Amino acid sequence: MEQAFAMDGPDQAIRIFIADNNLWVRESLGLLLEQNPNIKVVGKTDTVDDLMDAIDQSAPDLLLIAWELSGGVDNRLILDLREKRPGMKIIALSSKQESKIAALRAGADAFVSKADPPDCLLAALDRVIC
Repeated sequence: MEQAFAMDGPDQAIRIFIADNNLWVRESLGLLLEQNPNIKVVGKTDTVDDLMDAIDQSAPDLLLIAWELSGGVDNRLILDLREKRPGMKIIALSSKQESKIAALRAGADAFVSKADPPDCLLAALDRVIC
């Protein structure tokens, strides 16, 4: 990964939280992201119910969230997340391309299809963070 992703100097890593129903997706994203020394995965969950408390405890800079996360992702959840962590960026993930419009309308900063190659996620991270 060639993106800088640095915040406030080289020693400050981007703190990312991953929320996805699928264990393989959560673990694969974690492995991909942690190849970059400027990224730290601070938590993972598979349900909306666990998400709010986990966000409080981990204080991420960015949330990767599956649009089909168990418990339901919608406009209200995105608004609640924005209220809880006003500066946190949100990238919605889905294997359903039709979820893109709903995610962006709900307030996600970006959308990445799970069918896209990893470079698309990295490019979205670069756009949202930098």
